[in-house]
Amino acid sequence: MTPQKKTPEKKTPEKKTPENQTPENQAPENQQTLLKQLPEEQRLIYQQYLEASFSGPLPPPAALAKYEEIQPGAADRIISMAEKEQSHRIAAQTEGSKRGFSLLSRGQFFGFITALLAIGAGIMAIYKGLQWCAIAFALLPALLVGFFLFRKEISKRSSSEKEKD
Repeated sequence: MTPQKKTPEKKTPEKKTPENQTPENQAPENQQTLLKQLPEEQRLIYQQYLEASFSGPLPPPAALAKYEEIQPGAADRIISMAEKEQSHRIAAQTEGSKRGFSLLSRGQFFGFITALLAIGAGIMAIYKGLQWCAIAFALLPALLVGFFLFRKEISKRSSSEKEKD
């Protein structure tokens, strides 16, 4: 057996594209050469689809500049619209937090009043000689507290299961 010579692989240099190219003129050169090789009928069918998206209240700076070119003052209006939307969101979150705190405080207050009334009724039942009734009134606050704690535990478990999915 004679050893075979390995020829070194040729590396083609990578073409660098300028970073400031817009998506419209970023069509690869091989697509352009392929288009030239296609018959006229197929060239008419060829279509390039470009989709761009962004998230957030403001478009990217290049898009904002194009809006300004098309309609002078549009960029300022877009920025002020984003600022108004952000201040509205902050106000809504603040209001929601205040309402949640108010409901929580109100629930604790009424729970305390219910517990005091049940304890008072239990003491009155003991005074009248109704021991079974006194036990029921003493257990009422304990059952209510247990119910609410159990409900919170179930909601925590279900929310942690949803996060795992």
